[in-house]
Amino acid sequence: MKKEPSKLIARPAHHYVLLLILALSTALFIVGLYVFIYAQIDELTTRSLSVKEVVSTRKFDQARAHEVRRVYDATSADRAAVKTLFVSSTDIVPFIEEVEAIGSSTGSVVAVSSIRSDDLASAEAGTVGTLQAHIDAHGSWQSVMRALSVAENMKYAVSVSNVRMFSSREAVGNKTQVSWSLSFDLQALLIAVPHAASVTGQGAQP
Repeated sequence: MKKEPSKLIARPAHHYVLLLILALSTALFIVGLYVFIYAQIDELTTRSLSVKEVVSTRKFDQARAHEVRRVYDATSADRAAVKTLFVSSTDIVPFIEEVEAIGSSTGSVVAVSSIRSDDLASAEAGTVGTLQAHIDAHGSWQSVMRALSVAENMKYAVSVSNVRMFSSREAVGNKTQVSWSLSFDLQALLIAVPHAASVTGQGAQP
């Protein structure tokens, strides 16, 4: 028997075009799917990092708030002590009376000859000003020096300046009595308190 040669089956051209289009579509779909999956993973990663950052920030804020509270509580006594160094803007008269009372405790005569202070009546609470007074003390050497020492060591934050001292002699019988006079400027720190502003506001009403 004679074998007949095999014949190639001829296919139309548009058949190959369809296969090419199908292959390209499949490739594009796979690429698009890969891009979509990558975008989703990237978004999830970003969200995860954001959540971690938020948690980390909150933990840091909580730790910082705890530290601030600890420092605030630890310094409560110091802050209370600092407040006592200031003369309240509503306690100027009691302060002057306290200065003049130095005389009775030292055996001298102490008087406030002049006083000048910042007007903190309408100032916000916590505003700091100054009070300046000129002090005269008379008596023996020991008594006026004690008066100066007591003034310098008052419980308030005060400073003493322009200290002047002179003596006078007076004949008492057969003896000559020496008396001493001392003058100095005393400056104290004032601090405005809420009560000062409220009192001023009430007084300003008709």
